[in-house]
This record gives sequence, structure tokens and C-alpha cells, in this order.
Amino acid sequence: MLRNTTQEKKEAFSIYTNATDTIDVKSAQSAVEAIMRFMAEEGIITHKVHAGYNTEIIYESSIEQIHSEAAGIFVSMTETGSFVEENDILGKIVNPLDGETESVIKADFAGIVYFEYNTPLINENTVCFKIIKD
Repeated sequence: MLRNTTQEKKEAFSIYTNATDTIDVKSAQSAVEAIMRFMAEEGIITHKVHAGYNTEIIYESSIEQIHSEAAGIFVSMTETGSFVEENDILGKIVNPLDGETESVIKADFAGIVYFEYNTPLINENTVCFKIIKD
């Protein structure tokens, strides 16, 4: 989406939902409702929309990515939308041959998890969580 400002400068907006590789009807409906609220607040549409969470602009500088330190079986121990504190355990990576924990993934800071890797197998240095810093 693009929005004109008073100086004719255009701003771009991105929209994120819980699921990107699978069909998640609840997540998609939530995204549609958020877009409608945003458009109503900006005066793009005059359609009456249901109250919900206010759209919030998040700047890239406030987002941190957490990468896996090993390859193996990825086990998430949190959910998208959860608030986490510094040093909370977000997940772990298990060795598929012996079942031992290869790596424990911890939050480096407090914030809200807005992306969670959701495939059972993970490679080393893969983004497994994205957190909006508190």
C-alpha cells in the first residue's frame, strides 16, 4: 500500500500474518480486517469497520532476527504474538540421530514474536524467530 503525504512523498507499508507457507483462514481474516481498519483511518474508504487492534507502524530498526546456531529438528517453544523477556527460551534444535539438544534458542531482548519458523527441519543460520523489540 502507498500513502501520499503532504510533500508528495510516498510511504510503503508491509503486512504480516501468522502464516505464509500454509493457508490459515483465521490469520487471513485478521489481516483483511486490519487492512480495512487502516484504510478507514487513512480516509481511503468510508466503509464502517469493526473495532479491533489498532494498526501500528513498526520500523525495520525495531525488528531483530534470531538465527539458528545448528542444523537439526526445530522445536518451537513459543508462539507468534507472544511477549517474551530477555533470556526466555524460544525453542531448541535437536540432533535427529541421537535426540540430544544441539542448541537452545533464547531471546536476546524483550519483545513480541511476530515470525516463527514452522518447518520441522532447520539449517544452521536460518532465521527462526523475528521479534519486535519492546
